[in-house]
Amino acid sequence: ELDANISIKPTAFGLLIDPDAALGNIEGLVRKAAQHNMFVRLDMEDHRVTGPTIDVCNSLQEKGLHNVGVVLQGRLIRTLSDINDIRAATGKHTDFRICKGIYLEPENIAHVKYWDIVHGTNDAIDAMLDSGAYTAIASHDNPVISYALAALKSREMGPGKPDPRHSETPAMCSGKGPGYEFQFLLGVRGDVRRKLSEQGHTTRVYVPYGTKWYEYSMRRLRENPEIAFHVTKALLMPWTNKR
Repeated sequence: ELDANISIKPTAFGLLIDPDAALGNIEGLVRKAAQHNMFVRLDMEDHRVTGPTIDVCNSLQEKGLHNVGVVLQGRLIRTLSDINDIRAATGKHTDFRICKGIYLEPENIAHVKYWDIVHGTNDAIDAMLDSGAYTAIASHDNPVISYALAALKSREMGPGKPDPRHSETPAMCSGKGPGYEFQFLLGVRGDVRRKLSEQGHTTRVYVPYGTKWYEYSMRRLRENPEIAFHVTKALLMPWTNKR
């Protein structure tokens, strides 16, 4: 039994082709994962599927499958509203991942400047923590990580402490932290991840898996040139990114 989560892209299960069939396909995976006490994360893709992805998550929660949660993007203007709506729908079982988002979106629905995206992400972190939801902070950006650490400290959340937001902590899958965790892509900011882990924070590494891991990794690099520097550094200076 691995202390692991599974991250999937709903469009790979047919979300843009047949939403009902996609829901059935994803439900089968989530039920199988539940048998092994594993959590399933629905990755967020571009804005065309933001609503449908949230709908899938909410539908699964309504079926009593609480080992599933969604990713939200600080880049999108709608995110703060989505946090409130999802929390209202899924209650104490709400489990978010927040990231900046890598998809270039129209200016009328998204922040487009770096610092606006950072501020949007940080605002979402506050909203998620204040909602009582489990919050996975997925960022390689120092301004986001530093803000998250300060936000946790101000709420008396941290390593070795019970989650003060709940008198009774909701049942979680194995490996979950005390209300939050930090997440990183494999090979990116290993030094920061190690430091957080040494401080006692729960950290998780996103590892591409399967026969097409290389193609997927190259696509992610094309989609997100910001991490290319860190990956190149890890390849040329591997001692900086040891596990």
